[in-house]
Amino acid sequence: MTIPSTMHFNINEDFEPSLQTKKFCLYASKTKEEIITGEKKLYGLFRDDNYWWHVFFFCVILIFEGVATYFCYEQGVAIATILFTIVIDLAIAIIAHFFQKDICELSNRLRAAHDKDNPKEIEGRLQNQKMWQRVCYAIIMVSAFFKVYWYLEAVSFILDANAILIIVMYTLGGVLHITSTGYALFMTRYILMWRSDYKKYINSHKKVNAFDVNTPYKQYIETALTLVKCEGKTYKLSYIDKPEEGEKQGYYIICNGVLLDTDLRDIVQRQTEEARKTVLKAGIACQLNILYSAPNKKAANTH
Repeated sequence: MTIPSTMHFNINEDFEPSLQTKKFCLYASKTKEEIITGEKKLYGLFRDDNYWWHVFFFCVILIFEGVATYFCYEQGVAIATILFTIVIDLAIAIIAHFFQKDICELSNRLRAAHDKDNPKEIEGRLQNQKMWQRVCYAIIMVSAFFKVYWYLEAVSFILDANAILIIVMYTLGGVLHITSTGYALFMTRYILMWRSDYKKYINSHKKVNAFDVNTPYKQYIETALTLVKCEGKTYKLSYIDKPEEGEKQGYYIICNGVLLDTDLRDIVQRQTEEARKTVLKAGIACQLNILYSAPNKKAANTH
């Protein structure tokens, strides 16, 4: 059995990750998509990138911390104190990454927000999460400072080649904890969840964790502009003349399974410059709807 890479789907299958796995994707590293709307790049929601780079840098941290700690031990620095701070660094890096889920979601909600959604309140919540994450990052760098200080104190503050090496390794170790530790650990968990979902899908003869083609996700696009209809393998932007009960006549983004960031980019960039921002907002709203909808369940339309 071939297990698909995360966030890359076999278009001949109706596999959709579980609700829990889709939510956990918010912890994954994301390369921002370049979408021309006159605004910043799309923050990223349904994608994951650079997993092996983060794992590599996490391994670099372990090497740097190990070598630097050995030098400290050779100079008589209390090994228990150093090891304690290393454990604290790891714990703080993990705690810091717990804020990433809300940062990712709120960043996307802010991009999709209309005036009625109270964007200032969303912005406030987003900045609060970022503040606490930065506090964690500051603790990690303070810890690196103390480890360097204890070594320099042990060698009477002689700045030789070994001292410079210690400064570089502990400082880079702290920076890499900030940039990679959370992603390496959380994405490993995310990949295991994804593979577990896919195995359940295969073992159930494609009945568990499968989307229903007859109940696609739909997102109404509130606009008076004429949009460019387009269609991909699992998604389309279409005009509905005869809507179902409870729906409005007009343009919709319709998709089966997950609407990837790359899919949304393709939809948006086919539109006129005037319409791109509106379609982008609707597309992100559709993604957020998918995020909180389990497979095989008809998602509630957001009007």
